[in-house]
Amino acid sequence: MIAARTRAKILAPVSAAATAVALIAGSTVAQAAPLSGWFVIQNKTTGGCVDAPDHQKPRSGAAVGQFRCDNTTNDNQRWVFRPRGTVTVNGSTYNNYVIANEKGGLCLDAVGDAPRPGARVSVQRCTGDRSFHRQEWYVADRTKKTGREGVWIVNKDTKMCLDVAGWNSRAAEPLTLFGCLDTPGDDHYWRISKTVRD
Repeated sequence: MIAARTRAKILAPVSAAATAVALIAGSTVAQAAPLSGWFVIQNKTTGGCVDAPDHQKPRSGAAVGQFRCDNTTNDNQRWVFRPRGTVTVNGSTYNNYVIANEKGGLCLDAVGDAPRPGARVSVQRCTGDRSFHRQEWYVADRTKKTGREGVWIVNKDTKMCLDVAGWNSRAAEPLTLFGCLDTPGDDHYWRISKTVRD
């Protein structure tokens, strides 16, 4: 269970150009500079931030959820994106990362040997194994004609998106994997915002 939180603070989002490249099927796009520094990851539909359980170092295997945003060191919502080269999908090239929590350094991980839609996301010991793609994620910028903007955070192993279970804005709702969708009101669009370490 994710402990209760009290404060909410989030800094200006990193620009789309700094986080990812446009997803243009069938064409090759030069990747942007990799992310550098500490970030909070906020869902643009629910408003919640990617959150590891409790306020201390999370244990390996702990489920990851969303919670009210608090980018201070009081909480477990600050993440570093560690570059792992690039990945090319449908002719477009994206920066690839492992995403580690500030406290304890555990990595976002897709649960299970063969994760399916709805599989939970947890924090696990970072393997450092370049052939272990379940802990690798690439960031794809999304801009729709309607003006909707955000980024998909896509698991390299499964090609599924980081997702909030059940389109739900409730605090402590678990994060899962699901097929990437641009559907209005869906919760696959994220904002990656740089934090100041304190």
